[in-house]
Amino acid sequence: MTAELKRQHDQTVNHKKVLRIMQELGICSIIRAKRPYFNAYQVMKSDGRVAPNLLN
Repeated sequence: MTAELKRQHDQTVNHKKVLRIMQELGICSIIRAKRPYFNAYQVMKSDGRVAPNLLN
């Protein structure tokens, strides 16, 4: 919000003031959920497809 105010209206506003005004108006940002991280080894391990350790 502070960057948009600076870009569109050329006004410098402290981020704490923006936060306070947003809280008064009941405005909040949308936070995206993080995508789960999967790698191939975890999938193979859960399926039981891991090769035996022949080298020891």
